[in-house]
Amino acid sequence: MEPIQESIKHALKTYANNIAIADKKLSIKYSDIERKAELLAGMLVRQNIDEQTRFVLMFKDRTNYIISMISVLYLRGIFIPVDVSLPKGRVEQIIQESHADYIIYDDIGYEAEFQKKKIKLLFYSWKMIDDSMEEMCLPDYRYQCDDSIYIYYTSGTTGRPKGVIGRNRGLKHFIDWEIQEFNVKEKSKFAQITSPSFDPYLRDAFVPLLSGGTICLMDNCNSFQGIKFLHQWIEKNEINVIHCVPSIFHIIVMNIFKTKNKMKSLKYIFLAGERIVISDLKLWYSLELKHINLVSLYGPTETTLAKMFHRISEYDILNGEVPLGIPIPETNIYLLDKNDFQSQYGEICIETQFSSLGYVDISMNVEKFFDSPFNDNMKLYRTGDFGQLNSKGEILFRGRKDRQVKLSGMSANLFAIEQCILEKSTIEQCFLQLNAYNNRIICYYIAQDEINVKEINDKLSYYYQHVFIPQQYIKLKEFKRNSNGKIDVNHLLKHID
Repeated sequence: MEPIQESIKHALKTYANNIAIADKKLSIKYSDIERKAELLAGMLVRQNIDEQTRFVLMFKDRTNYIISMISVLYLRGIFIPVDVSLPKGRVEQIIQESHADYIIYDDIGYEAEFQKKKIKLLFYSWKMIDDSMEEMCLPDYRYQCDDSIYIYYTSGTTGRPKGVIGRNRGLKHFIDWEIQEFNVKEKSKFAQITSPSFDPYLRDAFVPLLSGGTICLMDNCNSFQGIKFLHQWIEKNEINVIHCVPSIFHIIVMNIFKTKNKMKSLKYIFLAGERIVISDLKLWYSLELKHINLVSLYGPTETTLAKMFHRISEYDILNGEVPLGIPIPETNIYLLDKNDFQSQYGEICIETQFSSLGYVDISMNVEKFFDSPFNDNMKLYRTGDFGQLNSKGEILFRGRKDRQVKLSGMSANLFAIEQCILEKSTIEQCFLQLNAYNNRIICYYIAQDEINVKEINDKLSYYYQHVFIPQQYIKLKEFKRNSNGKIDVNHLLKHID
C-alpha cells in the first residue's frame, strides 16, 4: 500500500482536466487543486514548519478545507478540521486538547479571537493564491503508512468528545475499498454535506478525489432549510453518490414522496451514524427507485471510518431491521460477552491493522484498546455497542453500553425500547432519555398524526416492566442535531416540564 499523499499526487495529475470541486458559482479543476495545494504548502514551508506539525483548519469557504488538507498531508503534517459553526467553547477545547501548533483560517474574525492565545495564526484563502506566485520546491518527505495524518473528535451524543489520531494506512485502506467495492467511476459526482468536524467528511473528500470524481458543495447544507430541498439540489446537479445520516435520508424520502422527484442521476446513498428506520425503507421501496442503491456503513472514529457494510434490500423490511452487515476486507469483528469470550450476543469488538493510532490522551487507550486473544500483535477495539448474530452471520445492532439503564434492580436498553415503540405505533422517530431527577423515562418523538399514549404503553407493558414505560411523551417538529448530524441530547432537556 502506498501512502495517501502519493495517491493524491497521482490523481491530481491523472485527472488534471476533470472538475474536482463544484458549487453553484464555479468549478475548479484537478490541475487547479494541485497548483493551489503546492503553493499553500510552499507558504507553510517558509514558516520553517517541522514534520508532524498540527494544524487546526477553520474556514467559511469549504474549498479551503480540501486544499489545506492536501497541503498539510504534503508536509507530512496533521490536520484538525474544525467547523466554524461549533460553539466557541468546543473550538477552544479542540485547540487546547489537540496541542495544535497553528490555526489556518480565512476570516479575520478568527484572528481577533485567537491572537491572544499561544498559537500561531496563518490566513489563507485559495482565491488569494495567484498562479503567478513563485513555487517553492518542497523538501523530499518520506511518507510512512503509519504516520499520524489527522485528528478528529468523537461524535458521541453524551460525554466529553475525545480526540482520535488518524493513521495514513487506515484512511487509504477505506478509500481504496469504497472505490473498488462500489465500482466508483471517473467523473462521478459526490454530494458534500457532511460537517468538516465529523470524520466521514474524509470519505466525502477523498473518495471522489482519488477516483477522478467531483466534490459538489451545497449552500446551507447544515441548515434544515438546506436539507429540506436536498432532493431538488441532487436532481439539478446530477449527483451520483451521497453519504448521509439516516435522519437526513428520512427528509429526502418524505420530500420525494411529496414531489415525486425520482433523482434519476443518483446511484448510491450511503447511510451511517444512526439507526435506519424501517418505516422510511417501506416508503422508499414503494416509490420505485430501483436505480438507487442503499448501503449502510458502520464503524467508529477509533477504527477509521466504516469497518462493516450492508447492501440494503426490501428483505430487510420483512426482518424489521437493517443489519450492520459484514466486515470490510482485512477486518475481523467479534462479539464478546462480559468475560471476553466469543458469543452470539455481546459487545462489538473490532480487530484491524487499519485502526487509528488511538486517543490524543494516551491514558484513554488502555480502556478501549486491548491485545487481541485471537491474533498475535493485533489490538481489539471495544466499541461500546452490543450486537447479535443472525442466521446469515450478519451482526444486528442491539444498543449501546451507555444506553443501558438500571431501575428498581432491573436492566434494559433504551435503544431496544425505542425499537419496540417504532414497531408498535405510528411514531416515525423517537429518542428515549432518563430523567435524572426522578428516574423516569421520557420519550421525545416525531409523528404526523396524534398518538394514543395509553395504547402505546399498554403494548410496551407486554414486553417491559412498569419502570421502563415512558412517563412522558414530548412531541417535536424535528430533532436538533449537533455538527456531526447526531441528536443533541442536551437540547432535549429544555423541553422537560
